[in-house]
Amino acid sequence: MNQFSYTTAHEPDCVLITLTGPLDIRFADEFKPRAVDLADTGLDLVFDLTALTGIDSSGLTVFIAAYKRASQHGRRVRLVAVPPFVARIMTVTSLDQLIEVTHR
Repeated sequence: MNQFSYTTAHEPDCVLITLTGPLDIRFADEFKPRAVDLADTGLDLVFDLTALTGIDSSGLTVFIAAYKRASQHGRRVRLVAVPPFVARIMTVTSLDQLIEVTHR
């Protein structure tokens, strides 16, 4: 899959954001403002990575920006159904110390 897409669902205590395809330099700059806007809802953000096929440093900046904005509201960001390739990146970069990661 060469295209990135996402869906959102507003749950009582969080916004669930399901990512599909690669979150890389081709798509991250467009998606980042939307992720930050979702952090302004005052709810936790939960990114479901079940269908994520790739990520690069641009994609990681999306999670960092969402984390920073959510933290300003006293909320948190979680990554769920994290594939092994993302889990490794999160560990190597120590981002798993800021953002909760739940492995597949």
